[in-house]
Amino acid sequence: MSASRLEAVTARLAQAGECGIAPYVTAGDGGLGRTLAVLHALEGAGAACVELGLPFSDPVADGPLLQAAALRSLDSGTTFEGV
Repeated sequence: MSASRLEAVTARLAQAGECGIAPYVTAGDGGLGRTLAVLHALEGAGAACVELGLPFSDPVADGPLLQAAALRSLDSGTTFEGV
């Protein structure tokens, strides 16, 4: 989502007095096909935006759940180019 699209979404939410949700998804956790399905489902459910995380081999700053998601994603062969 471009900055202008994100700005438009947040402006619309603010004008309506609503809040939006911005979930985080680790790309490739469960395979790239599942990632795409999750992104479509989040869009359909009204997510304001999605933070799509690219897995890396040493996610020490992340908590255990995100560390495990990154490792599962890498183990399944996820690459930057593939995402």
